[in-house]
Amino acid sequence: MYNFSKDGIVVSTVLDARTANKEGKYPVKIKVYYQRKPTYYSIGICMTKEEWNKLPDL
Repeated sequence: MYNFSKDGIVVSTVLDARTANKEGKYPVKIKVYYQRKPTYYSIGICMTKEEWNKLPDL
């Protein structure tokens, strides 16, 4: 959905669809690439795949 890149650092939002919670929703995470290594940060929001697909691309 959201991607930002500057000085070799790439930040994007991702829907982590590997494991759903009890409500059938997936956590939204921020993925930061630095020196070719991804690190994920949970932001405390969960969505279904349908809700994620309705979000506008930025």
